[in-house]
This record gives sequence, C-alpha cells and structure tokens, in this order.
Amino acid sequence: MKGIRKYKTFEDAQFDQFVFKPDKNYFEMIFSMHSMNLFEKIFKKIKSGIYKYKTFEDAQKDEMEWLLKD
Repeated sequence: MKGIRKYKTFEDAQFDQFVFKPDKNYFEMIFSMHSMNLFEKIFKKIKSGIYKYKTFEDAQKDEMEWLLKD
C-alpha cells in the first residue's frame, strides 16, 4: 500500500496513480481488493424482474432482505 504523499502540482499527483509496469504483487493486490467472488454473491441474491413499490423505503427494505438472505 502507498503511504501519504505530498505533491507540488496536480499533474504529479494525477500521474502517480498509473502503474505503467505492473508486477505480480500489483495484480495480487488488485484482485484481493476487487474480488469477483464478492460481486457474484451479491448479484445472485437480487431477484430478476421489475418490482413496483409504493415508497422508496419499501424498496430499500426489500433489497436489504434479499442481501441478508443466505
């Protein structure tokens, strides 16, 4: 992980986020941060289709039930 860095210009800070020569450790870090398994678990729990709710709170409540259901 990167520590806190200070930059003199915005351009220096902007281009510091790019990795032009990634190594094996870089890819391991990225894949551990954005595990596709996590996304698959979330999307499988949400029912397909279109649902009509009277209030936004009802829709949020139903979504939470889907996500917490295991």
